[in-house]
Amino acid sequence: MPSREEEMLARLAELDLAAAEKTHGKLMAAEDTAEISDLGRAYQRLSRSLRQTLALKARLARERQVAAANAPPPTWPHTELKRLRPPVRAHVDKVHEAVMRFVEREVERGDYEDHEIEAYEVVLERARDDGFTETPVADLVIEALETMALIEPADDEAEADDAPGLETEGLGPPRQSSA
Repeated sequence: MPSREEEMLARLAELDLAAAEKTHGKLMAAEDTAEISDLGRAYQRLSRSLRQTLALKARLARERQVAAANAPPPTWPHTELKRLRPPVRAHVDKVHEAVMRFVEREVERGDYEDHEIEAYEVVLERARDDGFTETPVADLVIEALETMALIEPADDEAEADDAPGLETEGLGPPRQSSA
């Protein structure tokens, strides 16, 4: 996503281009030598300003790409995941993968990374509870999505099983009514 500075430079480039086009039109229509000379200099300055603006915009975009490529990989949540026992880690991974499949389908691309971290936080918090590994993945996915406010909390068990966009096939048995 472009930074505010890049957006401003893009807007400035558009304005420079419009001014250069207008000046060029006047230059081409001018017949007086003095007017042609003045408009020629103005057009030259505007063209130079436009080229500089475009060059700066390109440089900022390159710097942003280089910074992103050279950024160290995030250490969290990997450090916390390493501390988990293998069965708990496997269950956390299954739940997280299912949550992220939902996020990929239902959430705009720009928010994806924030939701990935939040999903790990929610699932890891739940992994501290006794019986985490015995809880079906589908139930944990629904709990995580509700906690993350990506789906509305269900009033009853039937609504939870029909959460929109949530495919729980292959994730474990559906919730059993506790009534």
